Amino acid sequence: MRKFCVVFVLFLLLPVFSFSVYTKSYEVNFHITNAQDFFTLSNVSFFQDGSGLSLSLPIVSLYSGVESFVSSALYSDGNIIFSTVNPNNVYVLTTNGVQLIGAFPDHSIITKIKKIDGNVFVLTGGRGAIYFFGKSGETKKILDVDGYVWDVFKIGDNYFAITGNPARIYKFSLAGVFEVVFENVNEKHFLSVSVLDKFAYIGSSGTGTMYRFDGKEVKSFVSLPEGEITSIKVYSGDLIVSTYDILQQKVQQSPQQSAQQEQKQMVQPYTFGSIGKIYRISPSGRKRVLVVQNGISDFETVSNYILAITTDGKLIQFNIDNEKLVKISFYGDNFIKVMDTGRSSLIILTGSPAGMRIISNTFDDYVVGTVETKEISFGDVQAFGRISFDSMLPEGSKIKAFVKGGNSPVEDNTWSQWVEIRDGDNLSSKGISNFSFLKLKIVMSSRYVDSPVLRNVKIFYTPNNSEPVFRSFSYSIKDEFINLEWDCNDPDGDNLIFDVFVKDYKSTEWQKLNSSVISEQRFSVSRYLVGNGYFDFKVVASDELTNPKGFAKTNFSVIKNVMIDITPPSIDSSSIKVNKSTNSVQVAFRVVDNILIREVRYSTDGQNWYYVLPEDGVIDSPVESFRLELPRDARVLIIRIKDGQGNISVERIDL
Repeated sequence: MRKFCVVFVLFLLLPVFSFSVYTKSYEVNFHITNAQDFFTLSNVSFFQDGSGLSLSLPIVSLYSGVESFVSSALYSDGNIIFSTVNPNNVYVLTTNGVQLIGAFPDHSIITKIKKIDGNVFVLTGGRGAIYFFGKSGETKKILDVDGYVWDVFKIGDNYFAITGNPARIYKFSLAGVFEVVFENVNEKHFLSVSVLDKFAYIGSSGTGTMYRFDGKEVKSFVSLPEGEITSIKVYSGDLIVSTYDILQQKVQQSPQQSAQQEQKQMVQPYTFGSIGKIYRISPSGRKRVLVVQNGISDFETVSNYILAITTDGKLIQFNIDNEKLVKISFYGDNFIKVMDTGRSSLIILTGSPAGMRIISNTFDDYVVGTVETKEISFGDVQAFGRISFDSMLPEGSKIKAFVKGGNSPVEDNTWSQWVEIRDGDNLSSKGISNFSFLKLKIVMSSRYVDSPVLRNVKIFYTPNNSEPVFRSFSYSIKDEFINLEWDCNDPDGDNLIFDVFVKDYKSTEWQKLNSSVISEQRFSVSRYLVGNGYFDFKVVASDELTNPKGFAKTNFSVIKNVMIDITPPSIDSSSIKVNKSTNSVQVAFRVVDNILIREVRYSTDGQNWYYVLPEDGVIDSPVESFRLELPRDARVLIIRIKDGQGNISVERIDL
């Protein structure tokens, strides 16, 4: 059994909050990985891909080697003959182990081992060749061509081979005589072939065209848009054909829509970076899409089922009779080829690392895997509601779930016991209530190639609403306006609205200043609307927009004893003194204000204005004394005074 537990502990407990009035949902998402959020309690294999968490069944390793991948295999005389790449060797697997029976170092790849009429052929690429492979291990090269030899077949008494780059059909004999009978410059490779009713149906890699060959003449039969035809099998007088979009031309073109036009019962449970399809094609050329998945690298037809493998390590079981997807198992390996042994088992060839894995069709014992989340924090909860599971459960698969709760961040003896829950159960009715922390346990069980998939679990709940929190509240006065600013947020993330009030500091009655709801955290009001004196300002925050009636919370902040002055400064008339001498006029006066004098300027002609400092040299109080010496011919002195809140007065002194 493969150990995937190390892989599984990478799954993320990802919170996703959603709002419906005030009900929230917490989503445990099994799509993304994070090692910190799960415990793994069992040693049954788990695997995760872009669609969620699934349980992978144990498969037995027949061979595990250092090569790049195992490229082909076949049964012969009760043994398995298989080929590897880098190094390019042929081995035989018997009950006594694995034995090397042939090496092909002059080639870049062994593409296939095939048996026809008791004769075993080894096909190679890079430097394309066909070798006749004897029982005693001797080899004889009977064809040497450009490119890759991908397959051999027989029509009547004649042997043929298909090659790639260039895409050709060769006729050959076991004596080593061969000739080109067809070449298509528009194709990269003739990649796959199957014989039905004295016709060879040849799949291309390039245009995605399937050709029909009667031993003499080649005709275009049907076109498949994915570009590469990876495998062709015969089933009940029809052709079953798998494809792979190696150019990824369909990824951006909504493959669901295009395929549904061809087959309403098409299966496409997941979308990946490239597209592979399985078609059923009649001898007349009528085609229907049966399966859409990631690139299909190979498949077998067993009884009335298609068992297909994908490049991202899925094993797909599809019922041909009712054209329905039965189950998907996730393994995460680099699957290369699949072979039906005819002995109630399948052999899957893999790469990186190279290996052969066997899965028994008769394996019907249940396997079980259990995972448990760490403590999930919900904060203060008023009530828990429904729990829901987004899952895919093939026949023979089960998912059970359990939940427990407590009010300490680390589980202790005050926590509740595990309670079994089902999809759609209300947690409060199960006794899960008034808890700030929950833990979730998932038990997944399956048999054979069943693979239950769990994408996410959502827990709906109503939290106890928290009141808004003020961090600061401040004011400034500039020119005519009193400017109020505050910093307030809501711990629950609710939207906040605000109202602003004012009152005389001796009064108990607040008056509302804003005529409409404030959503920004600032407000300005004219000083003249407030008046003279000391005032208190209050801002009230509310989360009523995101809570139903009776659940909303408010909070407020107050600034006290703000001095507001709308009275301009003035000259104390009793302080004015004018003395004239031979050369000048001396003027003395005192300026008074409610708060603070900011500046004083004077003019004798009404055009030129001059700043003046008080007698003590500093303007720093609401009462300041000034003394001026003016020219002897000055007749009128104009004084302009501005106080600390921007009030201005202009007064005249006759000299």
